[in-house]
Amino acid sequence: MRNADSSTVVANEILFVPNRNPLAEAWTGRRFGIYGAMKILGMQTALTNDKFKTVFQQTLFSGIKYLYAQPVTSDVTGTLKELLAPIQSYIDNTKRNNSKIELRDPNAMV
Repeated sequence: MRNADSSTVVANEILFVPNRNPLAEAWTGRRFGIYGAMKILGMQTALTNDKFKTVFQQTLFSGIKYLYAQPVTSDVTGTLKELLAPIQSYIDNTKRNNSKIELRDPNAMV
């Protein structure tokens, strides 16, 4: 999103990543962790997945105009479903209340 004077781009982003776990990484591959996500991927903010619910409920939708949401089609352990439950609830409420928030498909960006 550009500011009114079009001179700067303003974005707020948070990437949620799994905790680092050297034992698991021997089998599943190396994880960036929060510092790697910020340094390597250039993210403004990175937090571990266990912070998702708290951050989501406190700040995620304050002032939001667009929500990019895609259904999860495969979740063997149910972890993603649990993490994304607040988003699904928010999407459902948004649709019911005819909110000014626009729901968009992230695949349409490509």
